[in-house]
Amino acid sequence: LIAFLSGSKNKQGNVGIIQPTSLDLDANGEWSGDYNLNATLNLAGCILETKHQLFNNMASSANLVNGTVLIGDGATVDCAIANTNNGTIERINVTTTSELSTAKATVAGLVKENHGTIYQCTSTLTVNGTTGYNVGDATTKYIGGIAAVSTSPDGSMAVIDGCTVNASVNGTDGIYGGGIVGYVSGRVSNNIFEYGITVSQDVTY
Repeated sequence: LIAFLSGSKNKQGNVGIIQPTSLDLDANGEWSGDYNLNATLNLAGCILETKHQLFNNMASSANLVNGTVLIGDGATVDCAIANTNNGTIERINVTTTSELSTAKATVAGLVKENHGTIYQCTSTLTVNGTTGYNVGDATTKYIGGIAAVSTSPDGSMAVIDGCTVNASVNGTDGIYGGGIVGYVSGRVSNNIFEYGITVSQDVTY
């Protein structure tokens, strides 16, 4: 996986397919999470286990599909997948080792900022928002079960559709949160927050 992400094949139009059914990304040392995804990565049902964030950023050409990202017990991550998604995340499950796992995110379940599409994804990763994420130069910080913020720059449409969150989303004083997303300028539809009631969600049309 490192060879693919750091090599010349990680580019628009190329497809990488994970063959193992499970892969411990920390087995040979801590996964850095510094890699950007530019191609399509089909997990093909694979479970990627790590105690670190999966990617740095996902380009507009990037697609992450069909698999599970398991955040190991005791881990604290900003989010499970990437700082920014400009591409597509589809049918990805973010989970932990068990309901009693102490793994948590401090900003969001999947990504800090979504500019692309997140479709039919699930998360059971607890979000304890101690840091949050702000939009541009604004001082207000947000957290979310899927994304902290989902905004539509440059005329595009950010989409979060058909996702389910079954984990608590809690923020410290002064941090706004949503079961799916904290701040929205785009489309958020057909999602379910099973853990409780979404409060203090900031929506811009």
